[in-house]
Amino acid sequence: MKKILLGLGVSLLLLGCQQANKGPASGEPIKIGGIAPLTGDAAVYGLMSQKIATLRFEEINAAGGIHGHPLEIIWEDGKCDPGESSRAAQKLVNMDKVSVILGGVCSGETLGAAPITERNKVILMSGISTSPEVTKAGDFVFRTSPSDSSQGKILGEYASKHFKKVGLLTEQTDYALGVSTVFKENFSGETAEEKYLSSESDFKTRITKLKNENVEALLIIPQSAPKEEIILKQLQEQNWTTPLLVNEISTSNLETTKKFAEFLTKNKTIGANFVAPDNAELNAFFAKFTDRFGTPLDYTNYAAGVVDAIDVLAKVLRETHDVTDTKALRDALYGLKNYEGVFGPLQFDANGDVNITFSLFEFNGTEFVPLPADATQKAASGEPITIGAITPLTGDAASYGQLVQNITNLIVEDLNAKGGIQGRPMEVIWEDGKCNPGDASRAAQKLINVDKVSIITGFSCSGELLGVAPLTKNGEAVLMGAITSSPEITHAGDFVFRTFPSDSSQGISLAEEAGKHFKNVGILVESSDYALGIADVFENSFRGAIQREEFLSSESDFKTRITKLKSEKPDALLLITQAPPKMDIILKQLQEQDWNLPVWGNEMLGNDADIVKKYGPFFQKLGSVITANFLPPENEKFNEFVSRYAQKFGETPKFIGYVGPSADSINVLIHLFQKGVDPKNSEAIRDALYNLDDFEGMNGPVKFDKNGDVGMTYTLMQFDGEKFVPLEK
Repeated sequence: MKKILLGLGVSLLLLGCQQANKGPASGEPIKIGGIAPLTGDAAVYGLMSQKIATLRFEEINAAGGIHGHPLEIIWEDGKCDPGESSRAAQKLVNMDKVSVILGGVCSGETLGAAPITERNKVILMSGISTSPEVTKAGDFVFRTSPSDSSQGKILGEYASKHFKKVGLLTEQTDYALGVSTVFKENFSGETAEEKYLSSESDFKTRITKLKNENVEALLIIPQSAPKEEIILKQLQEQNWTTPLLVNEISTSNLETTKKFAEFLTKNKTIGANFVAPDNAELNAFFAKFTDRFGTPLDYTNYAAGVVDAIDVLAKVLRETHDVTDTKALRDALYGLKNYEGVFGPLQFDANGDVNITFSLFEFNGTEFVPLPADATQKAASGEPITIGAITPLTGDAASYGQLVQNITNLIVEDLNAKGGIQGRPMEVIWEDGKCNPGDASRAAQKLINVDKVSIITGFSCSGELLGVAPLTKNGEAVLMGAITSSPEITHAGDFVFRTFPSDSSQGISLAEEAGKHFKNVGILVESSDYALGIADVFENSFRGAIQREEFLSSESDFKTRITKLKSEKPDALLLITQAPPKMDIILKQLQEQDWNLPVWGNEMLGNDADIVKKYGPFFQKLGSVITANFLPPENEKFNEFVSRYAQKFGETPKFIGYVGPSADSINVLIHLFQKGVDPKNSEAIRDALYNLDDFEGMNGPVKFDKNGDVGMTYTLMQFDGEKFVPLEK
């Protein structure tokens, strides 16, 4: 939930530009559901959402609706309660037969409705719910306000720099508890927490208990503004004097902050909120709201989230031929690109979360304003710590190299903005390895001999890492692979490490599963270290007959090879390419030659969403389409980083499973340097990596075995008609 002025930009549903020449909608109505707290403490948000929807739907319908059909909304009172919301969702889905529900408003409402909408494949779009738990609520659940994972994180990190002990006064709701959990995960000091029921109104005893704990600051996390006002009043009455930390309920509420301005100022209040730029078009909509309903909007950031939720639903409803086809609506939402929303370019990640984050604000005596750069977080300015990086920046594999480069640069940029390594900025010198051992070797010689680096990271192709490894056998540099997986890397040297699993597990898993179904398998494999490594492991593990065709990376015509493999009459075909572009070409030619046997493949078959979408109908005809892949983690650290990436680069990372290992490959080095390991001493770095036992990466704890390999494995995935999902055992 939130406030602060935002910019609406083109998003005011481009009502005028999309349907400017159409008259008012007059066809059969398209009905959607609405769930919001229309009674109780949180009704201030629910009634606001209801009024915004009324006004917005009128504008949409006046501009022609959805292909001439007006939008209508059926409202149900979720009462900010999971049980009530669940019952409301059942009524909307089973009786009113809606395909889309706008809501909930409270996170508990959204979480209560999600099991119903997910089971029935109904779109659930919240404009306000922010609990981190919503991230995992389901494949048909979306929201246009940010997750509180970023709110709790920035408050926790701020508190870590200023306080050793913080008290928490937390309402027992999904939203408030979510903020509390993430705060405690990111706060380095001690906490004392008092949790209260939503029905409570007397907090004097709880405040006294927290005061007796001698906390240095107090974080208050109410669900709604009325509760916040009661708490502030009682804190004031009990002469609370330590600094206050507040959630966005407080930073969004102009009326309450004005009422308690003196108290908030005296207690040096810091809060979290999410913002967007001030915008004349959005302000005009707010003015129209005031004229229509007689009261100004207080929670303008919440209001903007609701506007975005309505607008983006209208957009995908217009673009979908069948508005009852919820799978198409879902896919359109996930595929949204270059859509200018209230908060700028709007995209949903793999969990339906939007690419928006919270920021810190301080109370200046009148209002909450952005917090200036913290004196303890001055940008790094000392002598740089320089490392090298080699990755494919050109050629077929450049999409991987660009991903690794973006992730590394983003992490280093954030590190330096927060002070670097003990005041020293980190600097990365990038070289184009071109996914070629020779080019990578030449790049490494330059980095080691000219730039004098002791660490080289960024490797995206196994051939690059294997090409450089002989140069470092005597400790000239430590090598850290980001997404290199060839089994040959296991034996590449004592100074070679990687944060990505070996393809030995990929090849073995595919071979063992294939052995259950086939006696004869054809293999079409690219002649690269990575691809050949998988093929070799598969061939050594498969107990049937194999016909193998190897092709050069420069090849683009596979018709003869396909015909040759087809003549061998295999039971299935295994495709192993270095990168998705080659997989795309092969699939196209298989389709053209009417290939009708099962097609299995390495991760290049399933980790490119564009390829999966393009060849989905072809996959369905083949019956059995299986791949091995490295699944992304399901945790807040990962989700927050993906959102940060999307915010920085304007799109969600394409190869989502590669994000965690790529981030871990640079973060683990930063971790060592922050502990005092000398960045110029390759032997000290090597020893610290082998002895690592205290680093929590995005994919969980990171530890290296005696070969520098990390303990992770691949998962077999099967095409289910729409996408690749874990193979049922």
